[in-house]
Amino acid sequence: GPSRSGKSWVAKALAEALSLPKDCVVGQDKFWKRSVCVTLPSGERMMSEEEPACTDNDKFVAKIQEAIAAATKTGQAAVIVEGFQLLHDSRVPGLLDHIFLYDM
Repeated sequence: GPSRSGKSWVAKALAEALSLPKDCVVGQDKFWKRSVCVTLPSGERMMSEEEPACTDNDKFVAKIQEAIAAATKTGQAAVIVEGFQLLHDSRVPGLLDHIFLYDM
């Protein structure tokens, strides 16, 4: 879903309902790094905080891998990964067993 639509809230509530530790949720928002300049169809340029280049995808992928390794080591049932550009980086889908779209 779009920014501020409740993805993080749903992920945290799901983790709580499944009795998972808080660190089992990897939220893409935590890997935001900067605004970027975009050009609108009109030719006008403006700053955006919603583009793929705004996210540090290398660190996001590394955190997902770290959470999966920790879950595997402890026998934890799941890792929950959320973000509105979750599938932008081609490395992410291969790390996930299931991908759900929750329409709120």
